[in-house]
Amino acid sequence: MSVMEAGYNSRWERACRQEKNLEGWRQDGRRDSCRLREEDVVLKPARECNKANITSMSWFRSNIKSGEAAEATEVQANRGAINNDNLGLAPICPHMPMEKMTLAELEHAASGPRRFVNFVDQFGSASKARTQPYMSCQFSSREKPSGTETSDGLYRTSHLFLVPGGCFLITAGAQIVYLWDLGYNMYTPVKPFLVATTPVNGNVFILTASPASETGQTVLNVAVHTQSVALSIQFKPPISLAILALYQINPLSPQPAFHLKGELQLDPQVDTFLNHILLHDSTVFINFSPTIGVWNWAENMGCRWAQGEVESSSGLTVCDESIIGVDDDHNFVVWDLLELCSLPGGVNGLPNIHHGPKVVRQPNHEDRGLPAFSTTSMSSWQRHRQGYLAYIIAEDENQDYRLFLYSIQQVGRCDTAFLPAHIPVAGGQSQFISEDLGEPITNPVSPIFLCDDWLVMCSRTNADELIATILPVPIEALEDMTIYPSSAILVNEGGDDADSLWDYNVGFYPMSGRVVYHASDTCLHILDFLLPLGE
Repeated sequence: MSVMEAGYNSRWERACRQEKNLEGWRQDGRRDSCRLREEDVVLKPARECNKANITSMSWFRSNIKSGEAAEATEVQANRGAINNDNLGLAPICPHMPMEKMTLAELEHAASGPRRFVNFVDQFGSASKARTQPYMSCQFSSREKPSGTETSDGLYRTSHLFLVPGGCFLITAGAQIVYLWDLGYNMYTPVKPFLVATTPVNGNVFILTASPASETGQTVLNVAVHTQSVALSIQFKPPISLAILALYQINPLSPQPAFHLKGELQLDPQVDTFLNHILLHDSTVFINFSPTIGVWNWAENMGCRWAQGEVESSSGLTVCDESIIGVDDDHNFVVWDLLELCSLPGGVNGLPNIHHGPKVVRQPNHEDRGLPAFSTTSMSSWQRHRQGYLAYIIAEDENQDYRLFLYSIQQVGRCDTAFLPAHIPVAGGQSQFISEDLGEPITNPVSPIFLCDDWLVMCSRTNADELIATILPVPIEALEDMTIYPSSAILVNEGGDDADSLWDYNVGFYPMSGRVVYHASDTCLHILDFLLPLGE
């Protein structure tokens, strides 16, 4: 028994002794008016216990006389654990309302984060057995009678986004965006159900989503970047169109539908390379090449500025109103967001402004010939937690260290002249990402998730494998910053096409243990790795 479990058990034993004393008071009939409520004395510790211990203590109900009260408290504790893991945002909770979930379903969801961490640790070396999913399902995109279907009558799926929680999946292909309900990953086999569709103007190049608000509503913001060619009689050659569109949808409404909330028309000649999009409430952060853009679609405001020599493969990290990138010399560059410009006369591009970075900070490592690298940071769905950033060097490079972990710390304010509001602070480094797991890591395909007080991400290897990696939360006070990741292979064979597993066609959510990826250009593969409790 661990020290943590012993502490919880002793707490429960004291609570049970108090409950027995209260029973004696009841039999004597004395001081009845002063008697504390059973819930206050006996059941209150349940709300303070770790969710994994609540679900694992088989003697929980047997030591409390009021079975109904005990079950009610278990339900309340598990709901609280789910809300804590998911920041209280309904879209990333299980697809059914928690009020309608059984106790077993609540326990399965509440204990999911810890069980996934244990699962990866269990299969964290090549000497152990390969990971095997609890359930596996393949499904093809919806059939279409005519139009841009393949020769076998199926849509091609070019992009996907797994909504955190693992139930809802957004896909795009053939100038249409879909929302699917994949179901809850417990007992019932996965049977994807098409919830809603919307046509879009052109081929999709970027697809992402975020919660529309922090009030627990189930509305999703969905950003879609498309490009198309419009034939023109007056002008030759044909006119290219590039549009960034923002949709909202409530997947739990009686009749879900995509609602267009805003469009930003881009210059296809200048904005050819749109590398990365981050959604934060009503603000869209855009990594163009060679500029950075910010668009508030709700207030019709925005701007853009030259990003200098920011490496396009690094992506952007946004923490509150600070934007962090990595330049070609592998230095961190930080901008604090200025007041946005109004966009009069409708939304048609973003005005250019001069906005240099406040700081250029050298990472805590020495580059040898500027190796191939990539970065990933906290999921925007957990943006109000402590921010973290991982700097990853491709494992086929000759480097002493492969991974550098940073926490994003507040050091100033946005309105100061030189000091940025946030900077990356070194928190750990590792000589490997996936020790003894075969092929080297090339790049991450998911953001970082804070999962049961660990950092979890998914990466791709040279052999088109998907690997889940667990990292400790960095502690800057430690003198020795060496960290030891634990990794496990989730998918050891990619799709039919070479280089098929990238961030735009892989969905990963560790809290529910679900992975979705391309099996082919017309077929998706869904894997669930968490067994129901008791199996």
